[in-house]
Amino acid sequence: DIRHNNVLQTVQLYYENQRSMKEVFNKLRPTYGPHSRPSESTIRRIIKKFEGAATCWNVPSSGSPRTARSVENIVAVAESVAEDHEESIRHRSEQLGLSLATTWRIFKKDLGLKAYKIQFMQELKPPDLRLLRAFSEWALERIQENPFFPCQILFCDEAQKVKVYVDKPATIEAFETFIERVIREILVEMLDYHRKLTPKNGPFKGQFLPTYERDYFLEIIV
Repeated sequence: DIRHNNVLQTVQLYYENQRSMKEVFNKLRPTYGPHSRPSESTIRRIIKKFEGAATCWNVPSSGSPRTARSVENIVAVAESVAEDHEESIRHRSEQLGLSLATTWRIFKKDLGLKAYKIQFMQELKPPDLRLLRAFSEWALERIQENPFFPCQILFCDEAQKVKVYVDKPATIEAFETFIERVIREILVEMLDYHRKLTPKNGPFKGQFLPTYERDYFLEIIV
């Protein structure tokens, strides 16, 4: 099976290149071409499965069969779409080891994605227009009170929301812990971005970063 051979190649490259995801991604180019290589998140899932079960393939389990639309598979598809919106569904399903039908069902039923141009979006209903206006007016008032208010908002999409459930929190405390973990992962990326925007001189010198570094300034909208 060509796909199985490529998965084995991915594992081999990972250990031959000092566990560097970037090196594996670059060295898969001759096999897949420049635009069809597995994403880094797919490579991480392959390695995680290999190190956890000493195999790259799904291990049969006892008891009731698991649904193909498991939380893990939904997270995998969501991350794949977030990394590359233009990849075909057929190729995406092959990368993730899912059937084409399962991938389609996750797109439509779990992530609400459009088939023509894959992107995270939600259909606007008539009541949404009123809610959008109310939110805009509320945000404008906060900006007038604090010009840095937009830097204190953390918007998240379906990909982040699904990550909260991947470990199946059993209590409210666990649920809150998983939310904080996902938020902090996002904040690392946002901090890197806003460091570049932080004014080095002038009246607003250094005023972006403190907004993110102190948790009690953070406004979270989910």
